[in-house]
Amino acid sequence: MEEVHLSPIADVSTRVYVRVGRTATNEDRIAGGIVGRVNSNGTLGVLMDNNSFEAQVSQDDVILVEGRSRFTREKGYKDMMEWFRSAGVHRRADRERLCFLLYQRGWRVDKLYLLEPSDVHCMQYLRKSVRQMVLEKAEWQRDHHAEMRALLRERVKERARRYFIQKYSGFVSANWAGLGVLSVFLWNYKRFRRQQRSFQVKHAVNTLTHTDHRRSSSPAVPQQFVERAAEERWTRQMLRRLNNTHPRIAVVTGFRGCGKSSLLRSAVRKEHKPALFVEVRGVEDTLTCIVKAMKVPNLESCGDYLEFITDTFTKAAKINGEPPILVVTLREGSELSRVYNESVALACDRRLCHLVYEVALESLSIPNVLLPRLDFYSVPNFNVRQALQYTEHTVDAVAMQHFIETMGTNSNDIDELLAAILHRKVSIAEYTEQKLRRAMRQVETAWAGSEKLRAALKKLAEADCYVGQENGTDALRDPALKEMVLYDPVSDRWVFTHKVYHTAARCCL
Repeated sequence: MEEVHLSPIADVSTRVYVRVGRTATNEDRIAGGIVGRVNSNGTLGVLMDNNSFEAQVSQDDVILVEGRSRFTREKGYKDMMEWFRSAGVHRRADRERLCFLLYQRGWRVDKLYLLEPSDVHCMQYLRKSVRQMVLEKAEWQRDHHAEMRALLRERVKERARRYFIQKYSGFVSANWAGLGVLSVFLWNYKRFRRQQRSFQVKHAVNTLTHTDHRRSSSPAVPQQFVERAAEERWTRQMLRRLNNTHPRIAVVTGFRGCGKSSLLRSAVRKEHKPALFVEVRGVEDTLTCIVKAMKVPNLESCGDYLEFITDTFTKAAKINGEPPILVVTLREGSELSRVYNESVALACDRRLCHLVYEVALESLSIPNVLLPRLDFYSVPNFNVRQALQYTEHTVDAVAMQHFIETMGTNSNDIDELLAAILHRKVSIAEYTEQKLRRAMRQVETAWAGSEKLRAALKKLAEADCYVGQENGTDALRDPALKEMVLYDPVSDRWVFTHKVYHTAARCCL
């Protein structure tokens, strides 16, 4: 013991050897301990090696003072001091007391989370709050280490696909259920929006504002391969003269198959006019047909059709910068007077659009011509060059010339000829002869036993087919001639419905 470097001063955290157990019968013995506290009366509080705390040890009982150990300069000791500081022990003396004792007993900073109350209960020279802070820090670290180990084990388990599927199956099922609910909600919301009148108006306006073909021709419109320059010229002039200030209604008429529809569509496309093409069949309501032509998804949500058309055309006119052209095509069974009464308010009263009627000459009557604000324009049949161009030069031109002289140049007759050639393998001469014989039988049947009808047809056949007879007799109104002869109220003439009847009448006479 004499070789040990002794320190005469017993300070906190120094190791000392003291006499303990002195009684009247027993001699004292020497035990080691660590000074935990220096009392105000000069005595020492020593934590003995057997974990007992001697609160009052006099300086006379101290046999040996070893002083502070050199491990106080080691990194592990400093790390422990930092750990206690992070635990909330702010007094340096308290930290040193804790650290010196625990470090000397083999504790290191990476194992401090294992501290239990039994490890610090012997340090009675420390306040209870200090001991409690150290235990709370150790408990928090134990919980943190347990969570980290659980996460590590979870990551190892997640490498197995079976465990991954089992773990996240509930989550995936919940997500799919949520997506299902969301999709049903969005679908119902979309249906709800589609039922609103505002959506119908927006859809109709979109239809009206995308009918202008300024940059490219619409793929829905077939290419017109019959050049009708003269007819297109006056049709385009007619469209330019339409004016809402002094509204007039244009009526484009002609025989069925003369090409009225394609001519109007071509003129509208070349004039870059926004237009809506409507077809009225039979006794259909005109306003309903207009709303349908605007491709409205739900007709029942539109409310009053007249007000709906008013709102749509007004918005479309603001977007396009001009009112649209409403082209109403009357198919078989439609009466011009009825369609006129149902739609004239759009162009003349409310001045929402320019109105154009496309009516077959066979459907016109004298009362139709007398309707106010109507301007009539007649579209002729094809000429010989146009008829040959219509066939795309797929048939013999010489035989076609005979067909044209006998049957005429109506596109419907040419379509029937091409269908017969393609499907029945009939020659043009045979087909023309069959049609002419059938027409001759009809003519002979019509005037059979009536010299008056025979004379009337003879007089009508002497005139040119498309010029007709200006002053007809009452005999031409006979029901027997209804399919062969009609009255053109626009030009005030009687004409044959088809040129084949004109040719047949000349042959029979």
